Amino acid sequence: MAKNGFSMSNRVAVETISASKTLTADDCGKRFVVETAGSAATVTLPSPASAEAGWNVAFIFESGSAAGNTTIESTAANINLRGLEVAGNVEGFATTTAQTRLVVSGSQVKNGDIVELVVAGGEYHARSFMSGGIAAS
Repeated sequence: MAKNGFSMSNRVAVETISASKTLTADDCGKRFVVETAGSAATVTLPSPASAEAGWNVAFIFESGSAAGNTTIESTAANINLRGLEVAGNVEGFATTTAQTRLVVSGSQVKNGDIVELVVAGGEYHARSFMSGGIAAS
């Protein structure tokens, strides 16, 4: 009888990002800890077509600095964002059209802020829980 204890199958792959990085379809399911305290970083997503439906990643931010903005971008306007921003009060926000990039402000990010993305319907769908300072363009 097999035991289902602390198994590798229950673990999530975690990787640190401290500089610009291009993700591939093989990065599916990873959780990225973003440490950009000293400089800006750009994370380029694979196209939704190459990533395929169900591809997903999450970015977990550590405290940053004014110089440490993080840009999450795609090659086309195919990122739809729904989020919750906590900055003095609780505000929900959403993009009204698909965007090409999300910019997380390094000077406003707090430890544990998160952006999650999943491919569905040929687009990226993003949700976030942020202390403040996320912009779409």
